[in-house]
Amino acid sequence: MRVTSVALATGIFLASALAGPPVPVAAQGNAAGTEGFFGDAPPGPKPPAKPPEPPKPPPPKPPEPLRLPSLYDMLYAGDVSPRGTAASSVDAENLADEATGFLEGSGGKPRDEVEAAYWLRRAITQSAADTAARASSLTRLGSLYAESKRDPLSARVLWQIAGALGSFDALCDLGNLAADGDKVSKPDPEQAKIWYDRAWRASCATSERGSSDLHPEPGSENTNSCQVCPRLR
Repeated sequence: MRVTSVALATGIFLASALAGPPVPVAAQGNAAGTEGFFGDAPPGPKPPAKPPEPPKPPPPKPPEPLRLPSLYDMLYAGDVSPRGTAASSVDAENLADEATGFLEGSGGKPRDEVEAAYWLRRAITQSAADTAARASSLTRLGSLYAESKRDPLSARVLWQIAGALGSFDALCDLGNLAADGDKVSKPDPEQAKIWYDRAWRASCATSERGSSDLHPEPGSENTNSCQVCPRLR
């Protein structure tokens, strides 16, 4: 009986040695292809890759510096017109009329605003012109810049000079420009009112040259011949 017990114990020992160390439960489960009791879940699919960020747009270009108009460029007129006419061939008192012919296409002249601008410049810069005639030519040249060249900056400068010389029309144009705004200035009703008031006073001064009160207040006795700008009528 003792021999049998020893043999049995020996057999169990040998069987354990040959079988190797005990396998944990979790490992048994994973080896079978299933999740173990304490094991981690099998890895799932990888998350999609984050799409690359779109390229940032380039920074906006800084605005071009404002080029202020040059009085020299606006008023200089050489000795020969764009159509080849010598300036000396037109009498000083007829320079403005020469410009009118090309502005209106009258008097046998073709309509030509470039040629008209040349003769207006000659009328402005020639020394024999009186103040009113010079102011009128400045106003008309300003209108050419505003309407044909779409250049309100140059028009404003010319109209301001004409207004300082007493041009009612130029001051009204300045009022309209301020009221409407342009490519560099927003509409400014207060500034427009100032220009319209100056135009009214200039018309009073023109009509009351013999009066001692060339800048009357509204409602005074010297305002009967004063005018308001066409837009305000």
